[in-house]
Amino acid sequence: MRSVEQQLQAAIALASPLDPLDLSLRESRGCVAASDVTAAYPIPSFDGAACDGYAVAADSVIGASDASTVTLGVVDVVNQGYASDNEVTPGQAVQVGAGALMPEGTNAVVAIAAVRRADDSSEVEIVQAVTVGSGVIRTGSHRQIGAAVVPAGTRLLDRELAAVATAGHARVSVHPQPRVVVVTVGDELVDTTRALTSGLVHDSVSVMLTAAGDQAGATTFRGGPCRRDRQALARTIEDQLVRADLIVVVGENDGEPHPGEGLVAAALKEAGCEDLEYCQLEPGPAIGLGTLGEDQIPVVTVGRTPLAAFVGFEVAVRPIIAALAGRESLFRPVVRANLTDQIESRGGRREFLPAIVRLDSTSQRALVTVLHEPADEAALWLFRANALVIVPEAATALPAHEEVAVIRLDRE
Repeated sequence: MRSVEQQLQAAIALASPLDPLDLSLRESRGCVAASDVTAAYPIPSFDGAACDGYAVAADSVIGASDASTVTLGVVDVVNQGYASDNEVTPGQAVQVGAGALMPEGTNAVVAIAAVRRADDSSEVEIVQAVTVGSGVIRTGSHRQIGAAVVPAGTRLLDRELAAVATAGHARVSVHPQPRVVVVTVGDELVDTTRALTSGLVHDSVSVMLTAAGDQAGATTFRGGPCRRDRQALARTIEDQLVRADLIVVVGENDGEPHPGEGLVAAALKEAGCEDLEYCQLEPGPAIGLGTLGEDQIPVVTVGRTPLAAFVGFEVAVRPIIAALAGRESLFRPVVRANLTDQIESRGGRREFLPAIVRLDSTSQRALVTVLHEPADEAALWLFRANALVIVPEAATALPAHEEVAVIRLDRE
């Protein structure tokens, strides 16, 4: 039996980043950059006006002030996205909007607040001198050509894709989103599209885990529910290998005598998994880890209740998805917080307790409150949790105000 740390180390060792693909920006949404995205050209690619005003040659307005204005002839008006056809000569100016290309012969911009001009006048009075480069965004001042813009290992979402586009790329090299298949097991489970009859329940766990997988950066499929039949489950699992980079089997049961001796383990062995290893935790009873097929596809088994399945996903499945996707950070952040109430523990196994963490406005300390709700109703209240309190194996009770480690569920 492995410890939780040993199981995580083994899981990460099985999950090498998927081979990169060259995708369009739309196709790459949610994927992870396989290499640094660099500037394809200087950013910006031209000298532009930093503000609305008048583009001038700085030498033309030397000594300008309220008491001694300099009058220039306005020869053109240029807005963002356009260029002037006029080459500006001494004694002339071009009215420019912020972002406009600097006209030939100019090297500074006098802001609107530093000029006086009548509405119908073809001249402008400059009341403030400027130096060369004033009010100008220089070519390459944001990034020089070849400079890193988005580092490798970054997940490409809205703002990251904006940076990639700004760097001049229509396509990008990414690790594709891992394909994850969730297989639920239970004779009592039916799809949410079916009406319930006596003794049946909707398969809410597969809904939860497919959504969690997608949120973690995977493309997630449902491979169940599968009835509690060893051969049928083995066939279902084998059938998923053609479309899976990771298989999650939901069905570990507290009623089984020991991890590895129940239906799920037997079905996995029949499907060809010979290296299944377990770690125990609460809620669990255990997380299993092995490989399947010629390509050694990782397979993870988690507890069958909503609470156990969720904890198993957060502890073991999410890091594997992150590793397959090529992310730099594999784990959610762990912070320290003080318990608001005493909590009891069975001891002997590491425990992960759903909780709500908040910042106390008076003490400015992080406080965490464990959700003492019925475990069999977890599907109805688990959405309220924004954290998991980690209870060490040796602990049987933790007093109020004790500082504990907390996994933040609301942060990547």
